[in-house]
Amino acid sequence: MKKQIGFTLLELMITLVIFGTIVSAAVPKLQSLLERSSIESLTPLFERSLKYARDEAIGKNLTVQILPREVGSDWSQGWKVQYITLGGAVEDLRSFDPLPGSPTFTSTDFSTTNPIKIAGTGQVEKTGDIFLHYPGCAGMQKIQFSLLISGILKKSKIAC
Repeated sequence: MKKQIGFTLLELMITLVIFGTIVSAAVPKLQSLLERSSIESLTPLFERSLKYARDEAIGKNLTVQILPREVGSDWSQGWKVQYITLGGAVEDLRSFDPLPGSPTFTSTDFSTTNPIKIAGTGQVEKTGDIFLHYPGCAGMQKIQFSLLISGILKKSKIAC
């Protein structure tokens, strides 16, 4: 009688079915984990850009504004930081690229027609909120940026 070496076709097929089942269950969880990680990596970018705008406003003692690059209130397509000269002209300071993936980054308080305006004192003209999340958001994965009158940005996680 010969000693069997290796696997039979049936054993290999059963192993592949079990592996396929495990992978198909794990992929949605992994995608959710990657999106949550991506959201966490995007939040400092917006926080730093607001801090940059506030520092520029104080340093230049001029009004600096932050607004979406595209018309409307969709911040996911990028945003720009501009300052308003004493003569009223608007000069670009910096522009930020669109966010990777397909996040929802919107505000009912701030848009291209109603930008975030920071005075030379560092205070903002108007307070408001901007929300960031990915499609399929579940649990506490939505980020809320609340702009305080002091020009400081408060970040919190809220339910989707």
